[in-house]
Amino acid sequence: KRTRVRFNLEGQYGSAFVFAEVSNEMASGEFVYILVQDKRNGAVITVQDNRAALLARQLAGGNKEGQDVFANLLGGGKN
Repeated sequence: KRTRVRFNLEGQYGSAFVFAEVSNEMASGEFVYILVQDKRNGAVITVQDNRAALLARQLAGGNKEGQDVFANLLGGGKN
């Protein structure tokens, strides 16, 4: 199960949308992604993006070696 939120962020330098998602398959306090979109120009800033790592975990079926292989193939690896 996943939960998504979107909220507005405003400050002295402008305003933006914040998009975030959490999954029950991840540890508490971890996010699937956190993205910020500037309302002025539409530019997207990626704060955190674990979608590739989460997909790798699902494809590997819990096998640590398989997770590492899929993470590297999907761009979510650290190598």
